[in-house]
Parts: sequence; structure tokens; C-alpha cells
Amino acid sequence: MPDEPKNKMNLSKKIKIGIDCHNLEENRTGVGRYLQNILEQFSQMPSLNDQVIFYLYFKKKIPNDSFLQSSNLFILRLTKVPFFKASFLVYFLILLPYYYFKDKLDLFWFPCYMVPITFWGKAILTIHDLVYERFPGTVPFRYRIFYKIFSRFGAKRALKVLTVSDFSKQEIRFFYKIPSAKIEVTPLGLDKKFDHAVYLNKSQARDKIKAKYYICQKYILFLGQIFQRRRPLEMIKAFYNIAHKFPDYQFLIIGRNLTNPYLDIDNLCASFNKKLGRSVFLRHIYADEQDLIYLYRAAELFIYLSDYEGFGLPPLEAQRCGVPVISSKSSSLANILKKGAILIKDNTSIKEIRDAFKRILSDDKLAKKMSDEAYRNAETYDFKTTAQKTLRILFSYAK
Repeated sequence: MPDEPKNKMNLSKKIKIGIDCHNLEENRTGVGRYLQNILEQFSQMPSLNDQVIFYLYFKKKIPNDSFLQSSNLFILRLTKVPFFKASFLVYFLILLPYYYFKDKLDLFWFPCYMVPITFWGKAILTIHDLVYERFPGTVPFRYRIFYKIFSRFGAKRALKVLTVSDFSKQEIRFFYKIPSAKIEVTPLGLDKKFDHAVYLNKSQARDKIKAKYYICQKYILFLGQIFQRRRPLEMIKAFYNIAHKFPDYQFLIIGRNLTNPYLDIDNLCASFNKKLGRSVFLRHIYADEQDLIYLYRAAELFIYLSDYEGFGLPPLEAQRCGVPVISSKSSSLANILKKGAILIKDNTSIKEIRDAFKRILSDDKLAKKMSDEAYRNAETYDFKTTAQKTLRILFSYAK
């Protein structure tokens, strides 16, 4: 794996920006996909080669993405300490601050909520939301403690705080008492791979993924990490109550179960399937990146309820694929999804969720109208704009 750029000439004259990239190492959700898309956009800006070099730091392994491996823009660093296990705390608290000074960086960007309390260089921080402050009981204790300490420190310490929506900006101001001028909104965009998804035939898209995900029929889709605030119990019960009226539908639920207190979703789905006498509820922990376009496009309906969301990328991706969405009126979702979605007022109301299912699944004209509106709404979001805004801020504080 390369750890030096191919074009070493004039390296000393370039701006040197470090980035914490451990979120790119494992199965990518949330922050990992955010960072991947921005770095991919950076790699497609040839003019940057003469201005900046990005030092990308990894904890366990360097991913083999072609845009990382082939770009002269990136130096890939696998951080290691002899005789020490590659733990997150060693990587975060010791190695990242060490490499900031070792590599003589001009700035460090932390895209995942936190800045180490041991870091005293120039930093930019991205905070996506503050669910661990607003609803602390829904976040596992160890994550809650880390986020509360390092996020609060980072918000105070960083030169600039980036966030993904006006809603999250207000939350950061409220909880961390920092000036509005210090917070910059850089809304998320959509991966370019979704640009032509709407033109895919639904049946052909379903054929691509049906064997892998055990899909036999038309299906409703939920995709995302599963927290209490995303109301898994309510959405499952809501469809269970009407599943007998829609015998040609399944409900595909994809995501890691991070509920706290723990809700045994797999067992719940298996129990309901047994009562219904067929495999209505399908459970998978993770969807491969190359499958996303087909999973979204083949779905008849996407549901993404949440009591609290800084942005909510999955329902927007579904909209870009021309899929009607059921979501929530709360937090940032109503402002982002706009048309092409039915917005639930009370996420605890199984009846309201059930009725939204019935409205769309029973009315082809409504589903088609919502599909068209969803696509037009999602057209306005792209990661090129996000990357350009992010780059402008990084440059302005690195110089």
C-alpha cells in the first residue's frame, strides 16, 4: 500500500492537511459514506494537485478504493505502535496527535464528532448531530461518554465546526454554547452512482439482489443503523397488522441493531413470520455498497422513522431512486425530504404508520406521483457542492 505520493516534487510548498479516516476501514455507514464521497470528489479535482496534499490516517487497514490508491492527492498512513494492539484509544489519543507534529501538518480534519483532548494543533471538526446529548439514554454508555467528552472539547477547541443541517447547527449552539459564526452548514449530497438509478427497471433491479437478500416478492425497505429513536418496533408492528392485506409484499430490514435498551429485532421478525405463515420480515445486518442502487430502486416503498436526525441520508437516497418515502416530521427530516414523502406526526402511533403504509401500497396513482416528486426533490443534493464547501473551509484555516 502506498504511503507517499507519486509526485513528491514541491511537497514542501503544498498545504498539508491530515484527516482521521478510520471510518473508511469497516462496513461503511453514516460517517464512512460521508467521508468517502467527499474524498472521492477531492480526487476528481485536478487543480488540487499543485496546492494540497492530504494525509489520510487509518487504524487497522488501508482500504483498496481505486480513488485512494491511484490519486496523487493522498498520502495513506497506517498508524502503528510496536507491541501495542491497534485499539481505538491508542489510535485516537496518541497516534493522531503524534502524526500531526511528525508530518508537520498545517491542519487536521476530524470528520467523526470528536477531537482528542490530547490534540493541540489546528483542527476542523464535523458534528453530524447531537443525539447523545439530546437523548443520552438511547446511546450505549461507552459511546455516550466518548462522544460527550471529545465532542464538547472538539467544539470548543476546533477553529471551525462543520455540520450537515440548520437543525444540527441549532443543536450545537444550544448544547455547546459556541457562536453561530463558528458553525458552518455543509449539507450532505448524494453519491453520483444514484444519478441514473430511476431509469433502472424495477424488476431487473430486483433480479440483481433477490437471491442474496432472500426476496421473493415486492418489498418495503428500511436501511440504516437501528436505534430506538428510529422506531423499529413501531414500524414492524404497523406492517404486521396489515400484512394479511398485502400478501405479495415483504419487509426488508437492513442494519446493525444498536438499540439501547436492547430490542431483539431478529426474534421479533421470526415470531411474526411464524404467526403470518410466510417470510414477511427479512433481516440483514449489512448491505454491500454495490447493492445499494438495486435495493433502493427495486423497493416499492422506503420507511425511515426517527425522533431525531441530523440529516437522514438513506431516505434521500431512496428518493433519488424514485421511491416513495414514509418518514417523520421531527428534527431535520421534514425540511430535507419535502415532497415525495408522507411525514408521520407521532412516531409512537402504530395506527398512523399503518395508515401511511396502506395509503401508498393501495394507490398506484399516489405512489407514482410521490415517486416523481421524490426524484425531483433529491436532484438538488450532490456531494460535489458538499466537497467544495468543505474544501473552502479547510483551505481558509490551513493557510
